[in-house]
Amino acid sequence: MKLDPQKNNVYGALVDYSLIRKMTLDRFKQGKILRSDICDAQTELMRVAKNYGIGLKQSCPICNNYQLVYVTYAFGNKIVKSGICITEGSEIYDLTKKANELFLYDIEVCLGCRWNHLMKKSQVKI
Repeated sequence: MKLDPQKNNVYGALVDYSLIRKMTLDRFKQGKILRSDICDAQTELMRVAKNYGIGLKQSCPICNNYQLVYVTYAFGNKIVKSGICITEGSEIYDLTKKANELFLYDIEVCLGCRWNHLMKKSQVKI
């Protein structure tokens, strides 16, 4: 299969974490988990979100003061162990030239309260 860098097609497995997100938010609203337990984005994730995050059309479900952004990290063989932040769609195509299999992690982040949640994990196989 060919990956089309213009369409950013993803081939392989896809895991959607929206149900876990809903459960987490429900538990927060019920007072079963603390804000500090879910608004805990690490410094590097916040830096990447601020500089490279792509705006989503929804406000933070925790603080409602900021628009959410998402970032994508890529992991795979022949890629640094800490992963690579994807800043342009064409980078996925370029990375597949190094590694025949990538795992992409899309994370939503609030730049205000530090909420972060893994939205989906996808696999790119060439």
